[in-house]
Amino acid sequence: TRQVADTFPDATCYVGEPFNDAAQKMGRQQAQQVSQSCNARIIFLLSYKLAGADVIPEPYTSQTCPVCGNRSKQRRVYHCHVCGPHAARDVVGCTNILALGQTGELLAGRSVPNAVHFTHPSKYPGKVPGSSGGHPARSSQLTLREARDF
Repeated sequence: TRQVADTFPDATCYVGEPFNDAAQKMGRQQAQQVSQSCNARIIFLLSYKLAGADVIPEPYTSQTCPVCGNRSKQRRVYHCHVCGPHAARDVVGCTNILALGQTGELLAGRSVPNAVHFTHPSKYPGKVPGSSGGHPARSSQLTLREARDF
């Protein structure tokens, strides 16, 4: 969430509504806990750090062509047989979720991004504090007594 907030300050974030097929097969209460536990925290953090985070329903967003509005099921790469654009299914879904967030409906006439850069989250942006990368030095190791007082 920090990378998103730093890259797009004061922007409104549109998040696809979490949907989990595996959770559908569980009991109702367990399914809600599995599907919403982590996503709710991420949505809260995005809303706190940005101008807001709106949750958008995901049905058909990765199956609908953003250029012409044609709907077809695809596997990993979406290819519209009507107007021709190729894109990863996630890119098509994100483009349509953005359209839903901004206009409230899936409208044709959007372009599909040509170049997409995926950034994977990392817990530590650089080296782990206190680690030199090789064997740990004595100064980075805490004794049991120091750890208790820490």
